[in-house]
Amino acid sequence: MGAAPCPWGPAPPHDGRALELGTPGETRERLNALVLAGRKTATTGLLAEYVEENGVQ
Repeated sequence: MGAAPCPWGPAPPHDGRALELGTPGETRERLNALVLAGRKTATTGLLAEYVEENGVQ
């Protein structure tokens, strides 16, 4: 089964940043496959982790 077309149009060009979904292994592979197929279009994270990782105050 092919990916459904994105209702918002083609994906914008990306800036080369990486995105890690899940932990290495089966979960990450499944999540990456969903993203690449256009089936996963949103994600969430903890604000505290974002602040810690990016030095935001």
